Amino acid sequence: MNVQLAPIFQLSRQEKLQLLEELWDSIAQEEFQQPLAQWKIDELIRRKEAFEKDPSKARTWEQVKARIIGQNA
Repeated sequence: MNVQLAPIFQLSRQEKLQLLEELWDSIAQEEFQQPLAQWKIDELIRRKEAFEKDPSKARTWEQVKARIIGQNA
């Protein structure tokens, strides 16, 4: 056991859960502060342009889920 972390293991279950929640919130906040990689921006632009060119090729989330679930059946 890491000596520096030992006090964490002395916390009550509720305190540990609260700590976990706060850690996850902290990680999520860090993610929002990170800029998107250029390749992600390029891909989003490409997809938006493809949609604007021919919206009939787009699928709803429900259609996508149904296709995925159908492949796993």
